[in-house]
Amino acid sequence: MNAADLPAGDPAAGRILVIDMGGTHVKFGFVVAGRPKAFAHLVPTQRLRNAHPVASLAAQTREAIALAGIEPDVIVCTVPGFIDEDEDTLLHLRNIPELDGHRLATELGRLLQRPVVLERDATLALLGESAAGCAQDCDLVMGMFFGTGIGAAMVVGGRPFRGCGWALEAGHVPCLLERNGEPDARQPTIEDCASGRALEHIATRHAEPVANVFGAATGKPELAAELERFVQYQALAVDTAVGRRARRRGAEHRALSESAARAPHRNQRALRENRRAGEPALGAARLDEYPARRAAGHPRTRPPPGQLAGGG
Repeated sequence: MNAADLPAGDPAAGRILVIDMGGTHVKFGFVVAGRPKAFAHLVPTQRLRNAHPVASLAAQTREAIALAGIEPDVIVCTVPGFIDEDEDTLLHLRNIPELDGHRLATELGRLLQRPVVLERDATLALLGESAAGCAQDCDLVMGMFFGTGIGAAMVVGGRPFRGCGWALEAGHVPCLLERNGEPDARQPTIEDCASGRALEHIATRHAEPVANVFGAATGKPELAAELERFVQYQALAVDTAVGRRARRRGAEHRALSESAARAPHRNQRALRENRRAGEPALGAARLDEYPARRAAGHPRTRPPPGQLAGGG
């Protein structure tokens, strides 16, 4: 079972504790009888960065339960990274690498003596928009979320598109980033130039609080130029992700805007212009893979019939 299978807005859903793990904070909230409670609890993600991250998460969860005075029937935990097809094993969390390889649903459920359901954070956010937000009337929806890192998700016919566990992690797409002569063994990604962390680095370089960095750009041409480049990277990240899906035919293709359908051409033109101007250019990479052998044999990766007609 995954979060898409939980009954939304159904009183029979009982008491659900939602753990939202982000790169900066872990947030706790409750849904009771289909309605969100006003309670919210926030702790630094740094508390999970140790040799026993699951035990630490369990301790923080017990604290949230005690503070709320609500005993949950089920726990939904978001994952800011890759989940294996077993819906349990964490493949890679760039911002919380201590959790890599853990069977989080099994281990956390054992410690808390409750069922735990895992879902990618971006997927859960987009499911919320599809159920009760700006995407209620849309059959094919893509969302990209900029936080400490970058997350992306796609919902097709009300169901998340999952690929093979590595799909739509747009923030991990490699890019060519100026090094300024500094050695770095890790290949830079879009997150390095378009995420909240990238914005914090810009603010630090210019000795400005991140909350005020855009307002502080007036009269500071170097800061303004860096912020303009930052926003361009964000736009190009979104454009590239949408462009990868714009090849769909029929109703699904029409659901994408005309602008999105032209995205691949704009991307290529922007890359050429950036290279001529000496700007760092995003590298070309697929955002997801959808092998037929997996789609035929695993229900998580199989979309409703006809929803992904057109291949890719």
